[in-house]
Amino acid sequence: MIICIDVHYREDFAQVAGVLFKDWTDKAAHKTYTIQTPLAGEYEPGKFFKRELPALLALLEKVSESLDFILVDSYVYLGKDKPGLGVYLYDALEVKVPVIGLAKNHFRAAEEVEMRLLRGESSKALFVTAIGCKVAWATDRIKEMAGDYRLPNLVKLADQLSKA
Repeated sequence: MIICIDVHYREDFAQVAGVLFKDWTDKAAHKTYTIQTPLAGEYEPGKFFKRELPALLALLEKVSESLDFILVDSYVYLGKDKPGLGVYLYDALEVKVPVIGLAKNHFRAAEEVEMRLLRGESSKALFVTAIGCKVAWATDRIKEMAGDYRLPNLVKLADQLSKA
């Protein structure tokens, strides 16, 4: 199973969503999860993981299915040997599951560890990083995901559920 997870912050809590699916080409979710968690703190530049990681781990504790991959709306690495949210998530997991980062915004320091991906007719790239699997392989999987636009449908669903 594959899960795409996303977090949206409100004034006094975080809404976390997970979209579970069986295959990279699935058009519909197998199951969805949503939870609310207390805020883990204010945003700190360069320390995004401190705020986001507790919310992601709280959601993953609710998932009973065995996971093969985790897809996050963030960078796994922020540069060569510079961990991002995905590395911290991978390290925090008792059972190691490959983490694939799918970022919508370019982070210049990550250029040597990311792959750019154009989907649909968009001229705006997505930025893929990974731990536990090769970035090129992960990029190919994101490319084959269902959806005609820049964001795969199931990634967009996780974003929508986190904001609902």
